[in-house]
Amino acid sequence: MMSSHSRHHGGETETGRRAWTVLLVDDDPDVRRTVGRVLRGVGIEVLEAEDGVDALDRLRSHAGPVHLLITDVVMPRMDGPELVFALAHLRPELPVLYITGFAGARLNQVGSHPPRVVEKPFDIGQFVATTLAILTESEPQAGVGSADVVPLRAQA
Repeated sequence: MMSSHSRHHGGETETGRRAWTVLLVDDDPDVRRTVGRVLRGVGIEVLEAEDGVDALDRLRSHAGPVHLLITDVVMPRMDGPELVFALAHLRPELPVLYITGFAGARLNQVGSHPPRVVEKPFDIGQFVATTLAILTESEPQAGVGSADVVPLRAQA
């Protein structure tokens, strides 16, 4: 958990370190717990939601910025693509990272940010690197309407 001194203030913490907030949406509590713990371990504030409906509620009640949406594709009540479509009106600037075990799923993008995809199961270190790359905008953007598929597999 981040202290109040390390929370986001216009892009940097009071200590001068970059701080981000991500919204992590997955119906599997084990995935949320593991991914959330790892992201918090590298200094990222994580808002968790169990599906798209819960995610929209979390975004509406969260006063601060959210820098990245990390969402599963297949979930009950509202799936990842439906969530992203709904967010296009609320937060059109929000980049999206889909995490899914379903290759070839229909994916939506928010605004001009093409979606990126990490296939489950994934190597957690590579996942963190991909997340940080998106947050720092160091990855090249794909063309509008396309998706960058990052096949991260668990190492044997």
